Amino acid sequence: MSVFYGNKYIYIVNNNNENLCILIVDLHNKKTAFGIAAFG
Repeated sequence: MSVFYGNKYIYIVNNNNENLCILIVDLHNKKTAFGIAAFG
């Protein structure tokens, strides 16, 4: 699933409903931020 927000693309990947990986790509600054949130 990908969401376009402002000048950023936000990719959300759900792995077996255990880990939620969020990949944020800033199209303007050409930078990438990556975060992982674990759900117990």
